[in-house]
Amino acid sequence: SWRSHIISEYEKSIKQVGFDGIHLDTYGYPKKALDYNNEVIELGREIPKFLDNVEESLDNAKLIFNNVGAWPLTKECARSQTSVYIEVWPPFDTFYNLKEIILKAKEFNKPVILAAYIASFRLDRENALYSALFTTFYINSLGATHLFLGEEGCVITQGYYCDYTKLRDEEKKKIKRYQDFFVAYQSLLYDNSLVDVTMTHSGWDNEDYIIDGNYSLTSESNNISVIIRENKNKHLISLMNLENNDNVWHLGKKEPSLSSFLKFKVQIYSDVKKVLFLDPEDSKLLPTSLDFEIREGDRSKVIEFEVPKFKVGALVYFIEEN
Repeated sequence: SWRSHIISEYEKSIKQVGFDGIHLDTYGYPKKALDYNNEVIELGREIPKFLDNVEESLDNAKLIFNNVGAWPLTKECARSQTSVYIEVWPPFDTFYNLKEIILKAKEFNKPVILAAYIASFRLDRENALYSALFTTFYINSLGATHLFLGEEGCVITQGYYCDYTKLRDEEKKKIKRYQDFFVAYQSLLYDNSLVDVTMTHSGWDNEDYIIDGNYSLTSESNNISVIIRENKNKHLISLMNLENNDNVWHLGKKEPSLSSFLKFKVQIYSDVKKVLFLDPEDSKLLPTSLDFEIREGDRSKVIEFEVPKFKVGALVYFIEEN
């Protein structure tokens, strides 16, 4: 009876009030509950059924469900949703934790939104800006989007949206440039044909991508974080400069110095005409062509290039011409 009642209220919101869709939310707990007969209800099983019921009742209305703490992030739960929406909380504290969530969510072939609130705007105001820039760059470089911006130049600092922080003019300008960067290169960043191969194609005896420099494939503190995505002929390398910062995404971050030396040797099997370097700190948001050399390697041709120094994050992109 409660399920029927709440769905009827959703229908009124769509048909009478005029909303385009419904955003459903939980606290993330409980995972199990007792009903009025003291029988155990497995909410991980019931939530997908409930979402299906809502979708059936609302016809073409949009439906988003907040998978709080990445739960229950399942194919059944994602089935009825327009996009996969995840509110991130501890213990998902590190940048690499964000990557794990995004890669899991992208399995469902729907847009992925992370509500990852920049608490430092509330708790560590002077170090908040770069916390926001690092986090939003990292999320978007993996093909997901980041919910943290509010109305009238404000940012959300926690799950209660009435607790927000007004951006200073310089902060607003800087954050806007990064958002413009994501829009300018959206066809590259959100290309779902690109597959993450970071942990399988580099390091140990994996010589597809050989990296020389102070780097980390798991986004560790005090390193340059490297994420590698590719498809049949495209290569996208996302870099983030954590060389003087920790890897906890929601903590304040110091303004970084320019990154240190970083060089790549990448196996290729066709010709490459350009290697492009993209940096959101560039006021014109235009790509820079990098110098590169192509040599004969042990297994195939190898393209070699050095990455220019950058401040927060950057992309390196090239295509093998068939």
